[in-house]
Amino acid sequence: MPKKIKIIFLGTSAFGVPLYEAIGQDARFELVLTVSQPDARAGRGRQIRPSTIKTIAQKHNWPVITPAGIKDASNTISSLRPDLLVLCSYGQIVPSEILAIPRFKALNIHASLLPRYRGAACVQAAILNGDQESGLTLMQMDTGLDTGPIIAQKKIKLNGRETSPLLLEILSQAAPDFFRENIILWLEQKITPRPQVEKDASYAPKLTKEDGLIDWQQPNIKIDRQVRALLPWPGTYTFLPDRKYLKILSGFPGQPVAAAKPGEIQYIGNEFAVACLKSYFILGKIQLSGGRPLEAKIFFNGHKEYLGKNFFSAPDCKIES
Repeated sequence: MPKKIKIIFLGTSAFGVPLYEAIGQDARFELVLTVSQPDARAGRGRQIRPSTIKTIAQKHNWPVITPAGIKDASNTISSLRPDLLVLCSYGQIVPSEILAIPRFKALNIHASLLPRYRGAACVQAAILNGDQESGLTLMQMDTGLDTGPIIAQKKIKLNGRETSPLLLEILSQAAPDFFRENIILWLEQKITPRPQVEKDASYAPKLTKEDGLIDWQQPNIKIDRQVRALLPWPGTYTFLPDRKYLKILSGFPGQPVAAAKPGEIQYIGNEFAVACLKSYFILGKIQLSGGRPLEAKIFFNGHKEYLGKNFFSAPDCKIES
């Protein structure tokens, strides 16, 4: 093993920041290059902004490039003769000619227990499906979508109340120690990667705005998972009786009931609730289009005309971006 491991890091989102900084500040490693996605429009003003990883690279004066496509960086990566490529939430498939460059291969940290939830929405999928555990996978990369052999995994128990931002933060903070615990073993060839079991594979494709529309015909536990999983984007939403767009920012499952009219807005036990399949969903924070987030109690105390009427979804309602 070389005295100092030359690493090229590929990453884009905030999820990779703790691992990225841990690598850059570790005396055993030489961070010779960072590769991130190009600057893009983001936020309410749709201004062009650098990726989170690029911002961190500039803060530390670490070398960073943002090619439109990773193939455009092939010659640069090859010229640096890296020992290792480390990917974490980069956002592009890396071609075989780049994967073949580093001496100790290209490794990826993925925010699920592969082969479960290959793809971009792996954290959201764990919450949507009510999983009792999530975790991290360190894998050797191939040209597929999160299909490479597994080097190591770390399991994390879930309590059933996590939101996607919270679970992402938990996994993100766990990544540096997980990487440190396994990388030297990998470099010393003391770990043999194991192939993923294809029959156990599942996929978590990128979410769309339409995924956030609440179907009040579902049990309240599914609605609760949807609300927690889809924060902050695409978010969950419904439409008031007058067709106004309403974001549902938080809530929790209420008690089961024998007879309930799905979508009906009710006042139950000092709480505002929505009837769903044989149950109620208690509303927490909500947000009217163009307004600020409010506790449901405050909103509906000022709009009692909605009580006893129904939330609904209709093709001609406007879905906001």
